[in-house]
Amino acid sequence: MLIIAIKGGLGNQMFQYAFGRKLSLLHNVELYLDLGWFQNPGEDTRRTFGLNQFNIQAKIATIDQVRKLKGGDWIHKTYLVRALRKFSLYKQKSYFKEYRPFYESSIVVNSSSGYYDGHWVDFRYFDDIANVLKNDFSLVTKLSPQLTELFDVIKNTQSVSVHIRRGDYANRKSTQKFHGLLPISYFKTSIERAVKHLDNPHIFFFSDEINWVKENLSIVYPHTYIEPSYPDSEAIDLILMSACKCQIISNSTFSWWAAWLNQNQNKTVIAPPFWSKLIPDSRQILPASWTVNHYE
Repeated sequence: MLIIAIKGGLGNQMFQYAFGRKLSLLHNVELYLDLGWFQNPGEDTRRTFGLNQFNIQAKIATIDQVRKLKGGDWIHKTYLVRALRKFSLYKQKSYFKEYRPFYESSIVVNSSSGYYDGHWVDFRYFDDIANVLKNDFSLVTKLSPQLTELFDVIKNTQSVSVHIRRGDYANRKSTQKFHGLLPISYFKTSIERAVKHLDNPHIFFFSDEINWVKENLSIVYPHTYIEPSYPDSEAIDLILMSACKCQIISNSTFSWWAAWLNQNQNKTVIAPPFWSKLIPDSRQILPASWTVNHYE
């Protein structure tokens, strides 16, 4: 049995699922998801399980199944075990914990059944099953007539999506210190880069604080503000973003996935140079074809 711990926002959940999906296909084992984190998410009380908005191929693990593979939470929280793990001296056959945000090919090749707890934010874990994941990350429900019309407009114009992540990045000091908040100059210079080779570009703004965007970011190009669907249908916003010809992303896994799912072969993706304290160089998690904007 293969169980993946699911936690965080939708973008993080997608990375965790993608990692688990790769393992399940590689080792021919059934994939289960542990949703226990959402029962007690701590500060992140807004977060809900969002993968059920997609056509994922996984089952939900029971409490007994999780306990069997984890061996009891108290074991993994003891000071001695945590100290031994830090120096890779503690091994448990059925429990795998990601302690550093670095790609480890050995965990994919040498591991199969077990419980996996981590974020797994690296496309190299699953890039070779891109077609599988693009099918898995299709919407379960059909778009409403209004959203279908918007989707068609996006598909049939020189569309550029701009995702501006604020929310806890802007309003919670600890989160802002960890992730960093991108300045307006990053988005303005990125827009100029994105439209340079486009005829009649149309900018589509996506944000968890869309009113802030309206008040603080003005541009001369035709543009549309997309009211957020969070939390009921957050996946819809992501799919709409992915339908744009080009993407300007924040240091956010949500917009990372919108760019990665974009199937336009000539797409332009512009990303910030800094991702977080754990991943200071965003190149670590960006495909080589994406452009980094070292804004001033």
